[in-house]
Amino acid sequence: MSAAPLWDELTERLLPVFTEYRTHIADLPVEVKADKTLLTEADVAVQRIIIDAIRAREPHAVIIAEVDERQCTREEVAGADGRV
Repeated sequence: MSAAPLWDELTERLLPVFTEYRTHIADLPVEVKADKTLLTEADVAVQRIIIDAIRAREPHAVIIAEVDERQCTREEVAGADGRV
C-alpha cells in the first residue's frame, strides 16, 4: 500500500476539522488522562478520521492509537498476522 494517497486524503479531510476546532479552541473541554496527558474532543475526532481512512484501505489493520487507554494485552495485536 502506498502512503501517498492516504496522506492526500487525510490532508483533505483533516484541514477543515483543524480549522473548525481552532475557531473555538479556548472553549474545548480538556480531560486529563491517567498518564497526565491532555485529551480533547478534537483529539478523538481527528483520530477517528485517521483510523477510518486506514481501515478503508486495510480493513483488517490492527491499529494502536494514542487516545486508546486500554492497559491489557490486546488479542488483536498479539494474534496479528499483518501490519500493526
